[in-house]
Amino acid sequence: MASSPEKEEMFKRAVARVLSQWTLLNLAVEHGWGGRGPQRRRQELYEWIIQTFLTSRVKSAWLASELSVKLEDLFHVIAEDESDIEVAELLVELYETTHRGDFTLATQVMQTHAGASTAASIEATAPGMSHTGSGEGGEGSFSTRDASDAECDMEEGNEEDDLADLMAGASVHPVGCEEPQGPGKFAAIS
Repeated sequence: MASSPEKEEMFKRAVARVLSQWTLLNLAVEHGWGGRGPQRRRQELYEWIIQTFLTSRVKSAWLASELSVKLEDLFHVIAEDESDIEVAELLVELYETTHRGDFTLATQVMQTHAGASTAASIEATAPGMSHTGSGEGGEGSFSTRDASDAECDMEEGNEEDDLADLMAGASVHPVGCEEPQGPGKFAAIS
């Protein structure tokens, strides 16, 4: 029988795989729905799921409802396709089977979803630590960062200066005019 750390690790890897293939979540991350740092927010969702399963008994209906709330809060998206229900049911089943030491479903999920894109990757180890190497299913290095996450790490500048710089380069064309009638001048309206 598998040890508790083995069960937990298998569950974490399977959850990461499921989330990396959730179409709605991928669209939200790839298109930056909800603002800056979509990969970081995907990681937060993953960590919340793991923590929830490790600290309480989870029912699929409750989890689906919570996933729906999390999607709306983190990514400003509503799962009209009811994929939150499907994902919740799968996650509960994954937890129950891996907790019993049965890795059949987890292995199947990881093999079925082995083609996860790097844009959809999730850190399946402890937060802030990197996972390297090659394991089952051809997985390699997991990453949770993208260009939008790097923007979040930059020091916040003076927003007024940023706006002033933006406005300095803007050109204004009155309604109904093709081009201004000279540098900085508007056509006279008669």
